[in-house]
Amino acid sequence: MDTKMINNLNPTVVSPGESIECFEDISWEKKIQIQQGGSFQYLCIVKNAQLDMKIEIQSGEVQGKISFLIPTGEKNTTIHLVNEIQHSEVELEIELISLQKDKTPLLIDGAIKVAPHVQNVKANLMEEVYLLWDEIKTEVNPALFIDSHEVKTSHGTKIQRIPKESLFYLQSRGLNHQRAEEFFMENVVMSVLTPFSLSDEEKNQIFTFL
Repeated sequence: MDTKMINNLNPTVVSPGESIECFEDISWEKKIQIQQGGSFQYLCIVKNAQLDMKIEIQSGEVQGKISFLIPTGEKNTTIHLVNEIQHSEVELEIELISLQKDKTPLLIDGAIKVAPHVQNVKANLMEEVYLLWDEIKTEVNPALFIDSHEVKTSHGTKIQRIPKESLFYLQSRGLNHQRAEEFFMENVVMSVLTPFSLSDEEKNQIFTFL
């Protein structure tokens, strides 16, 4: 697995396999490029940052998953994400998962763009927000821009509180309300990290960053 990088502002070329990047306390334009076929997983963790990100699929025969973990922090977080598919034979899943632990405002714009004459493309964009507060300013805007008829694309948004039944179950196991919320959030994070080949030390580093 590629070494995790914090605030790497140069263009990133994602190779087949696994890649993780972290961004904190910056405002920047970032470009991610997939230049060869194969299977890949890319995870981006964003905290207290304002990012304009472009992900370019520059090769065919690509199968990939792009995940974002977005914990709120002391500053506003804004992500403008555009995924450009420029070749045929692409399967792409994009998920943006935000953990709203406080009242810090959050804005996520996510989009998939498919170039003309591209064929046999399957792409899905999902934006999910988990809330721990009632009065939170959150805006999520998924979008599709499709210039080809030979594709299957979809997008969706979920904004939800932690399910009461989950909290009740955890509290019945001896956790107080705050720890039950934290435990639920930790499970959400683990569901994102599970596909990656991470050591316990690397997982602890990520939780510390979050």
